[in-house]
Amino acid sequence: MSDRVSDQKTLDRIRELQARRREIMALPSDEALARILSDPQPAALVHAFPESDFYILVHEIGPEDALPVLALASDRQWDHLVDLEGWARDRMEVTGATRWMNLLMEADPRRFVRWFLNERSGFGELYLFHTVEVRMREHDQDPSEFGEGFFTFDDVYYLRLLQLPPGPEESAMGEAGHHAFLMKLLERLAEHDHPRFQNLVTEAASV
Repeated sequence: MSDRVSDQKTLDRIRELQARRREIMALPSDEALARILSDPQPAALVHAFPESDFYILVHEIGPEDALPVLALASDRQWDHLVDLEGWARDRMEVTGATRWMNLLMEADPRRFVRWFLNERSGFGELYLFHTVEVRMREHDQDPSEFGEGFFTFDDVYYLRLLQLPPGPEESAMGEAGHHAFLMKLLERLAEHDHPRFQNLVTEAASV
Protein backbone atom coordinates (compact mmCIF):
# COMPACT_ATOMS: atom_id res chain seq x y z
CA MET A 1 0.00 0.00 0.00
CA SER A 2 2.78 2.44 0.89
CA ASP A 3 4.45 1.82 -2.49
CA ARG A 4 1.19 2.64 -4.26
CA VAL A 5 0.85 5.87 -2.32
CA SER A 6 4.44 6.79 -3.12
CA ASP A 7 3.96 6.03 -6.82
CA GLN A 8 0.76 8.07 -6.93
CA LYS A 9 2.48 11.04 -5.29
CA THR A 10 5.26 10.82 -7.88
CA LEU A 11 2.75 10.75 -10.73
CA ASP A 12 0.86 13.70 -9.26
CA ARG A 13 4.09 15.67 -8.94
CA ILE A 14 5.04 14.91 -12.55
CA ARG A 15 1.60 16.00 -13.78
CA GLU A 16 1.83 19.20 -11.74
CA LEU A 17 5.26 20.01 -13.20
CA GLN A 18 3.99 19.30 -16.71
CA ALA A 19 1.02 21.61 -16.18
CA ARG A 20 3.28 24.41 -14.91
CA ARG A 21 5.61 23.84 -17.83
CA ARG A 22 2.77 24.20 -20.35
CA GLU A 23 1.63 27.42 -18.68
CA ILE A 24 5.13 28.86 -18.88
CA MET A 25 5.50 28.01 -22.58
CA ALA A 26 2.36 30.04 -23.26
CA LEU A 27 3.61 33.16 -21.42
CA PRO A 28 5.51 36.14 -22.86
CA SER A 29 9.26 35.68 -22.40
CA ASP A 30 9.71 38.12 -19.49
CA GLU A 31 6.79 36.59 -17.60
CA ALA A 32 8.07 33.07 -18.31
CA LEU A 33 11.45 33.91 -16.80
CA ALA A 34 9.86 35.51 -13.73
CA ARG A 35 7.53 32.52 -13.25
CA ILE A 36 10.41 30.04 -13.35
CA LEU A 37 12.58 31.97 -10.92
CA SER A 38 9.72 32.48 -8.47
CA ASP A 39 8.71 28.82 -8.49
CA PRO A 40 9.18 26.94 -5.17
CA GLN A 41 11.22 24.32 -7.06
CA PRO A 42 12.79 26.14 -10.01
CA ALA A 43 15.39 23.46 -10.81
CA ALA A 44 12.80 20.68 -10.90
CA LEU A 45 10.58 22.84 -13.09
CA VAL A 46 13.38 23.56 -15.57
CA HIS A 47 14.37 19.88 -15.67
CA ALA A 48 10.76 19.01 -16.54
CA PHE A 49 11.19 20.70 -19.94
CA PRO A 50 12.09 18.26 -22.73
CA GLU A 51 15.36 19.29 -24.36
CA SER A 52 13.63 20.60 -27.49
CA ASP A 53 11.18 22.74 -25.48
CA PHE A 54 14.00 24.01 -23.29
CA TYR A 55 15.90 25.10 -26.40
CA ILE A 56 12.85 27.05 -27.59
CA LEU A 57 12.32 28.57 -24.14
CA VAL A 58 15.90 29.85 -23.91
CA HIS A 59 15.66 31.43 -27.36
CA GLU A 60 12.32 33.06 -26.56
CA ILE A 61 13.66 34.53 -23.32
CA GLY A 62 16.87 35.52 -25.09
CA PRO A 63 20.09 33.57 -24.47
CA GLU A 64 21.86 36.42 -22.67
CA ASP A 65 18.81 37.05 -20.45
CA ALA A 66 18.32 33.34 -19.76
CA LEU A 67 21.51 32.85 -17.72
CA PRO A 68 19.58 32.05 -14.50
CA VAL A 69 17.62 29.38 -16.38
CA LEU A 70 20.78 27.97 -17.95
CA ALA A 71 22.28 27.68 -14.47
CA LEU A 72 19.30 25.56 -13.39
CA ALA A 73 19.31 23.31 -16.47
CA SER A 74 20.38 19.67 -16.49
CA ASP A 75 23.53 18.38 -18.18
CA ARG A 76 21.36 16.84 -20.90
CA GLN A 77 19.76 20.20 -21.60
CA TRP A 78 23.22 21.78 -21.81
CA ASP A 79 24.30 18.99 -24.18
CA HIS A 80 21.30 19.61 -26.41
CA LEU A 81 21.96 23.36 -26.69
CA VAL A 82 25.61 22.93 -27.56
CA ASP A 83 24.95 20.10 -30.00
CA LEU A 84 22.37 22.14 -31.90
CA GLU A 85 24.36 25.37 -31.92
CA GLY A 86 27.85 23.90 -32.23
CA TRP A 87 27.45 21.82 -35.36
CA ALA A 88 26.67 22.61 -38.99
CA ARG A 89 25.69 19.22 -40.41
CA ASP A 90 28.75 17.05 -39.69
CA ARG A 91 31.22 19.89 -39.09
CA MET A 92 31.89 21.79 -35.88
CA GLU A 93 30.60 25.36 -36.02
CA VAL A 94 33.18 27.06 -33.80
CA THR A 95 31.37 30.40 -33.69
CA GLY A 96 28.16 28.87 -32.33
CA ALA A 97 29.98 26.53 -29.95
CA THR A 98 31.99 29.44 -28.54
CA ARG A 99 28.95 31.63 -27.98
CA TRP A 100 26.95 28.96 -26.17
CA MET A 101 29.80 27.62 -24.08
CA ASN A 102 30.56 31.21 -23.07
CA LEU A 103 26.94 31.57 -21.90
CA LEU A 104 27.12 28.34 -19.92
CA MET A 105 30.37 29.43 -18.32
CA GLU A 106 28.80 32.73 -17.30
CA ALA A 107 25.77 30.91 -15.92
CA ASP A 108 27.79 28.59 -13.65
CA PRO A 109 31.61 28.70 -14.06
CA ARG A 110 32.54 25.83 -11.72
CA ARG A 111 29.91 23.48 -13.04
CA PHE A 112 30.84 24.36 -16.62
CA VAL A 113 34.45 23.28 -16.11
CA ARG A 114 33.34 19.93 -14.61
CA TRP A 115 30.83 19.42 -17.41
CA PHE A 116 33.41 20.25 -20.08
CA LEU A 117 35.95 17.79 -18.66
CA ASN A 118 33.62 14.98 -17.60
CA GLU A 119 30.71 15.09 -20.03
CA ARG A 120 32.13 16.74 -23.15
CA SER A 121 35.79 15.77 -23.27
CA GLY A 122 35.57 14.46 -26.84
CA PHE A 123 33.79 17.60 -28.00
CA GLY A 124 36.33 19.66 -26.03
CA GLU A 125 39.28 18.00 -27.76
CA LEU A 126 37.81 18.75 -31.17
CA TYR A 127 36.95 22.32 -30.17
CA LEU A 128 40.50 22.99 -28.95
CA PHE A 129 41.89 21.40 -32.13
CA HIS A 130 40.06 24.10 -34.11
CA THR A 131 40.93 26.98 -31.78
CA VAL A 132 44.34 26.41 -30.14
CA GLU A 133 47.77 25.49 -31.47
CA VAL A 134 49.65 23.26 -29.02
CA ARG A 135 53.43 22.78 -28.76
CA MET A 136 55.29 20.69 -26.21
CA ARG A 137 58.60 22.10 -25.04
CA GLU A 138 61.61 19.82 -24.83
CA HIS A 139 63.62 20.14 -21.61
CA ASP A 140 66.45 22.04 -23.33
CA GLN A 141 64.35 23.97 -25.84
CA ASP A 142 64.11 27.75 -25.86
CA PRO A 143 60.40 28.76 -25.95
CA SER A 144 61.26 31.64 -28.28
CA GLU A 145 61.63 29.01 -31.01
CA PHE A 146 57.85 28.67 -31.07
CA GLY A 147 57.37 32.23 -32.31
CA GLU A 148 55.07 35.02 -31.19
CA GLY A 149 51.76 34.56 -29.42
CA PHE A 150 52.56 31.40 -27.44
CA PHE A 151 51.91 31.25 -23.69
CA THR A 152 52.12 28.55 -21.04
CA PHE A 153 50.73 27.58 -17.65
CA ASP A 154 53.45 25.05 -16.80
CA ASP A 155 56.52 25.67 -19.01
CA VAL A 156 55.80 22.35 -20.74
CA TYR A 157 52.79 22.93 -22.99
CA TYR A 158 52.82 26.15 -24.99
CA LEU A 159 49.59 27.35 -26.54
CA ARG A 160 48.62 29.92 -29.15
CA LEU A 161 45.08 31.02 -29.89
CA LEU A 162 44.09 30.58 -33.52
CA GLN A 163 42.10 33.11 -35.49
CA LEU A 164 38.35 32.70 -35.43
CA PRO A 165 37.45 30.52 -38.41
CA PRO A 166 34.77 31.75 -40.82
CA GLY A 167 31.26 30.65 -39.90
CA PRO A 168 27.84 30.78 -41.54
CA GLU A 169 27.32 34.15 -39.89
CA GLU A 170 29.53 36.66 -38.13
CA SER A 171 29.90 36.09 -34.42
CA ALA A 172 28.39 38.75 -32.16
CA MET A 173 31.33 38.09 -29.83
CA GLY A 174 33.89 38.99 -32.47
CA GLU A 175 37.53 37.89 -32.48
CA ALA A 176 38.26 39.64 -29.16
CA GLY A 177 35.31 37.99 -27.39
CA HIS A 178 36.23 34.62 -28.88
CA HIS A 179 39.80 34.89 -27.58
CA ALA A 180 38.66 36.18 -24.19
CA PHE A 181 36.46 33.09 -23.77
CA LEU A 182 39.28 30.79 -24.81
CA MET A 183 41.68 32.31 -22.29
CA LYS A 184 39.12 31.97 -19.48
CA LEU A 185 38.40 28.39 -20.52
CA LEU A 186 42.05 27.37 -20.62
CA GLU A 187 42.87 29.10 -17.32
CA ARG A 188 39.97 27.47 -15.50
CA LEU A 189 40.67 24.03 -16.93
CA ALA A 190 44.32 24.28 -15.88
CA GLU A 191 43.40 25.46 -12.38
CA HIS A 192 40.70 22.83 -11.86
CA ASP A 193 42.69 19.71 -12.79
CA HIS A 194 46.08 20.33 -14.37
CA PRO A 195 46.92 16.71 -15.31
CA ARG A 196 43.59 16.36 -17.10
CA PHE A 197 44.13 19.74 -18.75
CA GLN A 198 47.49 18.51 -20.05
CA ASN A 199 45.87 15.33 -21.35
CA LEU A 200 43.12 17.35 -23.02
CA VAL A 201 45.51 19.63 -24.93
CA THR A 202 47.66 16.63 -25.88
CA GLU A 203 44.63 14.87 -27.35
CA ALA A 204 43.48 18.09 -29.05
CA ALA A 205 46.85 18.39 -30.78
CA SER A 206 46.53 14.87 -32.20
CA VAL A 207 42.88 14.94 -33.35
